[in-house]
Amino acid sequence: MFAAGLSLCGRGVPQNPKTYFASVEKVLGELVHLTPGKDRFIDKAKSGKVSGAAACYTEKPATCKSCLEHTKARLERCKGSTSGGNFNEVCNMEFWRTGDN
Repeated sequence: MFAAGLSLCGRGVPQNPKTYFASVEKVLGELVHLTPGKDRFIDKAKSGKVSGAAACYTEKPATCKSCLEHTKARLERCKGSTSGGNFNEVCNMEFWRTGDN
């Protein structure tokens, strides 16, 4: 079973939505090779349904740096394990599924 992915990076959402959205974009910039599902992730962020990497990046930079490194490592494993499968599908499942925690 895959973990919740980016929702593991932090708790809660900053009060300022503009700061929150800017931090989502910054995180996506760090994860440039995570292009599959990026637009869906941004849509979720705009609607307030993402509570992970962006909040962490804004509120706890050191924690988020560690989380980004962990996420990148997981992506590399994901890329290596698709073996002819649909990379987009696999990585969407693992990295863009977000919870409400």
